[in-house]
Amino acid sequence: YVKIDVGNQYDFINNLCSASWRNSDGLLYCLSKQDDPQGFAVVIQSPMVENGLIDDGQALIMQPQQVTDGKITGRYNPIIVPGGHLRTIVGCMYGYKLCKVKMGITYSVDGGPDLPLDDSNEWYDGFTNKFDTNLSKMGLEGKSVAFTFYVVADHGPTGDEVFWLDPKISP
Repeated sequence: YVKIDVGNQYDFINNLCSASWRNSDGLLYCLSKQDDPQGFAVVIQSPMVENGLIDDGQALIMQPQQVTDGKITGRYNPIIVPGGHLRTIVGCMYGYKLCKVKMGITYSVDGGPDLPLDDSNEWYDGFTNKFDTNLSKMGLEGKSVAFTFYVVADHGPTGDEVFWLDPKISP
């Protein structure tokens, strides 16, 4: 492992390709191509989310492998956690009416087991969910932590494009 000191914040989108991206069959390329049936993780500006609103920021867009109960994971290299909160807003992309997934973030301290940080069952219901985890209160400040973003389909092989709005660790 390489330990990376990130200062007082960490932007997961700006470090997209420091993550190891996988589906059920193995490694995926970074940067992926949107609509790759093997699954993908891409960044887009000003996404339209399931409630029909356009966010003025950027989003990490993920789609699991297009097989029944497909998945995709992105495990980021360990960082020294600056403290503060890991925040993002999650949901299905606009128009993906068949979207039904479990999406979440796990963490691993010093190469230990993956532990749940936050998760959500998402479906195309017109609502988004907020993740806001206080990493300092969890005792993670100053520790070497690897974060993993994941999406697992909860049905057939298509229609599961999701977003993470501006996922960051910040004060």
